[in-house]
Amino acid sequence: MGSLEARAQLLDRHGPQLPTVFGLSSLAIMGFSRGSWPVAIDYALEQDSLLLVVISPEGETPLIYRLEGKKGHWVSKLQIPPSVGEELRVSQYLVQTLDDSVGQVKPSHIHIHGIAAGPKAVGSIGIDQVSFAPSSIYLGHEKAQFTYHSISDFDDTEVSFVRLAKSVKGEILAAAANKKAMGSIAQNHMKKGDWDGTIRTEDLVKNASPEVEQWLAAPTGQHILQVRAWRSRDHGGDFVTALSETIVAVQ
Repeated sequence: MGSLEARAQLLDRHGPQLPTVFGLSSLAIMGFSRGSWPVAIDYALEQDSLLLVVISPEGETPLIYRLEGKKGHWVSKLQIPPSVGEELRVSQYLVQTLDDSVGQVKPSHIHIHGIAAGPKAVGSIGIDQVSFAPSSIYLGHEKAQFTYHSISDFDDTEVSFVRLAKSVKGEILAAAANKKAMGSIAQNHMKKGDWDGTIRTEDLVKNASPEVEQWLAAPTGQHILQVRAWRSRDHGGDFVTALSETIVAVQ
C-alpha cells in the first residue's frame, strides 16, 4: 500500500478499504481513527462466541475490545480513548469471532451488517435501510434494485456487489465482483440504483488460487450489497460500511 501518506490519500479519495477476498467469520477494514471517536458494530451471531475487536492506529499500541458474544443480533458501541490523540490516523479495524468453547480455537460464524467510526457516522450505523432485491435475476435479462439511507452527510458513497461462496472448511468467503460510484449523500436522504449482474473480477484473480479464480470468474453466483460512505480528511474522516441482509442470486 506504499507510504503512510499514500494510504491516507487512498482513504481520503476512495473511502474505507477491505481485503480483496475475505471470510465472514472475521472482517478487516482500513480506515481513519481519532482519539475519543465512537465506533459502532452491527452484527448477528449464530451461536455464543468470543467476539474481539482490534483497532490498530498507525504508530500506536493496538486497542483490544471484547463485545457481547451471546447468540442474537447486537449493535455494540465502543470508544477510542482520548490518549490516541486529535490527529487523524490511518488504522486497521479487525472484527474476529471465535468459538467460545474450551479446546481448539476456531472461527465462529458471524453476520456483520455494518461498522461505523467517527461522530458523524455513529448514531446507530451511518448507512441503514440497505435493500437489495429481488432474490434472483437472470443475467442479461433482469436487473437487481438497491436502495440505502443515510443518517448523516457524507462526501462520497460507493456500492459493491459482493460475491459469496462457502470454502471447503465451511467458511463463507466474500469478494467484491463489481462496484458503482454513487457520489455524495445528504442527511436523511435515500440513494437508489440497479445492477445488471455483470462482474469485473480481472484484478481480483491475479494472485488468487485456482479454486478462488474459478469461483470469481464464473458468470453466476450469490451476491450481497455492500455500501461504503465516507467524509474526507478535511471534513473529519468519518466512515461507515454496511451490508445488505438479503442475497441476490445471479442465474
